[in-house]
Amino acid sequence: MLISGLVIPQAYIRYMNSRDFRPPFEKGLTKNIRILDDLRGITSLDEFGGYMWVAYCSSSQADNKNLLLHKKMKQLRAKFPNETIKAAVFLVDVTIDETEKLTAYRTEHSDYLTDNDYVIAGNAEVLHKYLRNEFRFEGIPYEKDGVWNYDRDLIILDRLPEDKDGNRPVLAHMRGQLDFHSAIELDQEAMKNNAKYVPNEERVNQLLVDTIQYFIANPNEEDAPLSGE
Repeated sequence: MLISGLVIPQAYIRYMNSRDFRPPFEKGLTKNIRILDDLRGITSLDEFGGYMWVAYCSSSQADNKNLLLHKKMKQLRAKFPNETIKAAVFLVDVTIDETEKLTAYRTEHSDYLTDNDYVIAGNAEVLHKYLRNEFRFEGIPYEKDGVWNYDRDLIILDRLPEDKDGNRPVLAHMRGQLDFHSAIELDQEAMKNNAKYVPNEERVNQLLVDTIQYFIANPNEEDAPLSGE
């Protein structure tokens, strides 16, 4: 069965069956942004330079948290216990004046979040546009009928090496956008009629693992053309 382009972008599909797997360069993350993290106070995304990391959104609302991706990150770290994999968890409904919500969110998710995770708030208007324009999440987060709507994909970013002058021309390269939620929804429907069906979720899980494994094996990969090459 072909995997829906809504679950895995075409750039990933081009590489996923290759004998020499290489996660695609989606785009460069070029614009920095000031953020508020509950452990570090005011900081910015350039602090992630040199690390493997992922980015995803969540909400502080009781019924609107992105718990699935917290679980995926915990599983990923269990596979690579000796590697530092950071995560930027953007709380779309928390402002920079609500530091207590950041602290409460980390406490509530202490089984999943580590000191390598950033629980992030920002100026709402600036942050929401940044998520849409820079990370290319599907849409700007918005509230409707008291519920926050936001893209629940996981974005994988590489650890760019410094150039000969000790600089990084861009903050990171986006190396994949994975949609676990849609994969699970597709699986639930497909497995009703096909007992031998191979779940999309397993394939997306494997892509996440393969990507991190690639970063470990190629820590100093030089810059390359972005997708569309």
